[in-house]
Amino acid sequence: MAYQRVKDGVYIYRRFDKNYPASRGVYHLYVSYEKQTLRRSLKTTDHQLALERALAKYTEIQKRILLNQGWESASFNELCDEYLRVRKLDKESRQSDYDEDKDYHKLIIDTYLKPFFGKHITDVNRIPKTKLAEYLEWRLHQVKDRTGKRRKVPIGKTLNRERSVFVALMEFAVDKGWLSKDALPNMKWQREPAEDDQPHVAFSTYAYNSLHNKARANWKQIENDPTRTARQKELSYLLWEYILFAANTGVRPGKETRDIKWKHIDFRYNTLRIERGKVRTRIIPLFPQAVTVLERLKARENEFAATNGISFDENAPVWRLLADDKPIHNFSKEFKALLKSGVKGLEHDVSRYTPYSLRHTFATFGLQRGVSAELLMKHMGTSVRPFYKAYNQLQPVYMREELEQKLGPNRTTQANSTAS
Repeated sequence: MAYQRVKDGVYIYRRFDKNYPASRGVYHLYVSYEKQTLRRSLKTTDHQLALERALAKYTEIQKRILLNQGWESASFNELCDEYLRVRKLDKESRQSDYDEDKDYHKLIIDTYLKPFFGKHITDVNRIPKTKLAEYLEWRLHQVKDRTGKRRKVPIGKTLNRERSVFVALMEFAVDKGWLSKDALPNMKWQREPAEDDQPHVAFSTYAYNSLHNKARANWKQIENDPTRTARQKELSYLLWEYILFAANTGVRPGKETRDIKWKHIDFRYNTLRIERGKVRTRIIPLFPQAVTVLERLKARENEFAATNGISFDENAPVWRLLADDKPIHNFSKEFKALLKSGVKGLEHDVSRYTPYSLRHTFATFGLQRGVSAELLMKHMGTSVRPFYKAYNQLQPVYMREELEQKLGPNRTTQANSTAS
C-alpha cells in the first residue's frame, strides 16, 4: 500500500485488502496535522478524481481549523451512537459477561443526554454554553418518568456521574476529529453536593436489633390483617428476611441484590457468586444467619412450586414476589416506612438511613471486630478510595486498640526488662 503525497501531511493511497473486496483499488485519504489523523475513503478508483477530492477535503479541514472546529461534523445523536458502538466492542473484547443494557454509560446517554441534547445539537462543534446550564435545570426540575410523574431530584453524586459520561463523549468526539480541543465546552455544570447528600450511616448494634425485631413484628401484624393484600403480606415478610441477609453479607441493595439467582448459591460450601457486581464478579462466603434466610426462602419457593405443579427454577431471582412473579427492585419505600414506625436507638435523622445502611452496618461491625480493611474490600467488592472515604473515620479507633494490644504498656515493659 503505497502513499502518494498531495501536500504536507496529506496523502492518498489505494486499498487492496482481501477482507474488503468492495474497496479493492479504491483511493483513500490520509491527513496528519498536529497529532491528529484522519482516514477517509475517496470513493473512486480514478486517480485524478481522487486528487481533486483529497484537495477539496483538505481545504474543508483547513477552514474548520481556522473556525476552531473539528475536522468533520457530527450530530450529538451520531456521536452517542458511535461512542456506544465502540464502547460495546471494547467491553466485549475484555469482559465475556458484558451486558450493554446494564452499562451505566448507555443508560445515562439513552435516558438523559440523548433526549435533551439530541433534539437541538446537529453539530457537536456548536454546543451553546447556555445548553449545559439548561440541562442542569432540566435534570433538577423537569425530568419525568414514563408515566408522566416527575422524577426524584438527583443528588450531586448522580449528576457528577452524568457529567463523567458527558466528558467521555466530548473526549471521544475530539479523538474522532468531530470536535476541536479548543472548542471543548465548559463541563462545570454539575451542582455541588447539597447538605443532604451525606453518606449513608450505619446502625448501632442496639438500633439494628430494634430494626430487625420491628420488621418481624410488622410482618406478623400484616400477615394477620385480613384487609392486607397478598402482595403487601409478601413484601413485609421479604423485608424482614432481607434486613437479616443484607446485614450479614454486605451485598449492595438494588441491582446487585436483584440479580442474585438460585443458581448462584452453593449450599454445599455456603457461598454466593455475585455476578457483574459494581467492580467485578466475586464469590463470597455465607455466614449462618444468611444461610438460614436463604434456606427459608428456598423452602418457600419449593412449596410454591409444589402447590402450582411446577418445578423449581434455578434461574429464578431469589428476591422476588411469588404473587406476581416479579423481582423486587428495592425495598426503599417499605424500609423507610418501617424506620418511621418506631425503631429505637437511631443516632441520626431517619432520612439518613436507607437499605444501603445495612451494607455499611456489615462493614462497621467487621471493623469493630478486627477484620482487616483489605479483606472487607475484597468481600464487599469495593475499591480502596470509596472504602476509606466511607470508613476512614472508624479506622483510627480500631487501629489504636490493636496497636495498644500489640505495642501497649505490657510490651514496652517487657522490652525494657529484656534490655536491662
